[in-house]
Amino acid sequence: MRAGQSSPRSRRRSGSTRRRADPRSSPSRSRNHPGNRRGGSQTGPAIENSLLEPLFKPLLQELVTRTGMETIYLTRIHWRDHEQEILLSVNEEPKNLWIPEEVRLDYSDAVCRYVLEGGPSSTDNVPLVFPASDVARFLRFQSFASVPIEIGEEEVYGTLCGASTGRVKLDDLQMHELRRSARRIALWLSRNAAQLPVGMVAN
Repeated sequence: MRAGQSSPRSRRRSGSTRRRADPRSSPSRSRNHPGNRRGGSQTGPAIENSLLEPLFKPLLQELVTRTGMETIYLTRIHWRDHEQEILLSVNEEPKNLWIPEEVRLDYSDAVCRYVLEGGPSSTDNVPLVFPASDVARFLRFQSFASVPIEIGEEEVYGTLCGASTGRVKLDDLQMHELRRSARRIALWLSRNAAQLPVGMVAN
């Protein structure tokens, strides 16, 4: 998202006015989406960005370098609210593609939804592979990759995603790096969420 643009059904986490684009139809929520997996909670720990940034911003920056994607971003999925939140993002210079932080959008609009529901983990032809995604079309995604951040017993906390407006075909090693980073984030969440100070974690 470039500065000054509005995205489909997105809003700031603080609760400010929802930014709207032209009305668009949304796919209905799947009964089989990952938030309904056995053992997965509908909430999970909510951790402030100020705590995550020094820990994982350098990791996201490294992934931008290793993958060649224009942006790498970390999300949390609020299954109960049917929303996706952008927690952290790193946008490469020059900013042909800019994903803001602390923005929520309807989960039906999330590009990673198509991956979580069985689509390919990466593609360099988003218009062909995910033609129904309004957000991908709005942001001019040509390449996209996404891996889940799983904690507990198959609980999908969120996703680690990469996107580009140009063709970027990730190889097996680059996808391994993306998955390894997602596991690292998931491990930290699993180990530390219960020990964080009051106010850092909210159900």
